[in-house]
Amino acid sequence: MVNFEAGVRSSRLAFALAALSTAAAVHAQPLRLYVDDDAPAGGDGRLWSRAFQRVQDALTAARARPDLTRAVEIVVAQGTYLADSGLTASSAFVLTSGVSILGGFAGLSQADPNQRDIDQFVSVLSGDALGNDTMNPATRSDNAQAVLNFAPQAGQVEGVTITGGGIAVRQTMFGRVVLSRCRISRNLIASPEQTLLMVNQATLTECIIDGNTSEHASLISAVSSRLIRCIVADNRVNNPENRFEGSLIRGDWPTPTFMVACLVASNTLNTPQMIDYNVQMLGCTVVENTVWFSLGRMTAENCVFARNLMGLSAPVRRNAVQGYVESSLFEFESDYESHWTQLNFYGNPQFVSPEGSDGDPRTWADNDYRLRPTSPAIDRASTRNVIYAVDIKDIRGLPPADDLLVPNLGVGAILYLDAGAFEYQPGEICIADFDGSGAISGVDIFAFINAWFAGDPLADVNRSGTLNVLDIIDFLNAWFNGC
Repeated sequence: MVNFEAGVRSSRLAFALAALSTAAAVHAQPLRLYVDDDAPAGGDGRLWSRAFQRVQDALTAARARPDLTRAVEIVVAQGTYLADSGLTASSAFVLTSGVSILGGFAGLSQADPNQRDIDQFVSVLSGDALGNDTMNPATRSDNAQAVLNFAPQAGQVEGVTITGGGIAVRQTMFGRVVLSRCRISRNLIASPEQTLLMVNQATLTECIIDGNTSEHASLISAVSSRLIRCIVADNRVNNPENRFEGSLIRGDWPTPTFMVACLVASNTLNTPQMIDYNVQMLGCTVVENTVWFSLGRMTAENCVFARNLMGLSAPVRRNAVQGYVESSLFEFESDYESHWTQLNFYGNPQFVSPEGSDGDPRTWADNDYRLRPTSPAIDRASTRNVIYAVDIKDIRGLPPADDLLVPNLGVGAILYLDAGAFEYQPGEICIADFDGSGAISGVDIFAFINAWFAGDPLADVNRSGTLNVLDIIDFLNAWFNGC
């Protein structure tokens, strides 16, 4: 006999389980709220066509969602989103539990609003309520004290530009800061009690921190944090009182702050140190910075220190570091002042184009700090630090590449990791493009000949270790063949 009752119960159970599974799947998907300053007024943020015009409205809706355990992604189209007025002691944008902000979307002005390119479709979060900022403090009286504030269990911020604040990013107690592919630019810190970043246990990945100014204190306070594949460039710490304190980046005890595969370039500091208090630099390129006495009290491994300036009134080219330094390249043998060092080496790092197309080494954006094939930094680094068991990529996200024409002199599991933030990739640099302009011309011939007669190691294009006529032949062969 067929038991219809049992069959009905079984069907009901299957239906209930399917409904629960569907509900769980929906719950697992983040709630998306859309923001576009080109959207019509009155939207609820659920679609691009009904997008909010302001990021603040999306944050308010996220806080009011019925299920606070469901994550929220606030998707922001290109445009500049200003702080509300009257927030001079507060934060312009506050991320609460489970809320993330994702920028760089095309929005309604493009055929496909979901198209994403953070360089082309720039989403700006600004603390400037009036939209009138210059680097003159008088134009910033209307600005929010902080641009972004991370509350406990907040999500991440990805692909936005953060500007117009005193503090660009801070966190409440037990907050968690995660920034990815963001730009923190043109913020002005006027109070000695504030810094650009006031964070603890933060993670910044592939971010650019540039064009910011601190009038008094350290620029970045990132305690027990990680900066991975970031650029820190063209920032200033003025310190007009000439106090014997302040720095570009500072950590604290007991847990170190890590900087991994970062470029630190063209920063100007009226302070004794550039890096201070329990910071570990791994695979970084530190170049064209100006400071009083030292690039910092730090632990450094696999770094390149070159073309920096030191001194109070008439800075001279020097690259002094205090702390523990291992497997790093210094421009001059007399550079370092460290008490604990091993496996370091010296010489011109042979960057592709350290002065860029404009001929000015201080304008970092057009400078090319990749390594030439003849660089002494190739295949010389150490992978003994435990952090290399997790992630070994250069600032461009490229893995180590073994240059078979260079002996492997590294230490650890991988013997061919390069020092500095840029891993040389065999074949990527054309030896005939001797001036590093990106084009092959007669200028390269004159530049090569001048270097060859001057005995410059850059002219050792066949990497034999000596300059001879074979280098001329190899260079001209590459030039006529266009590499």
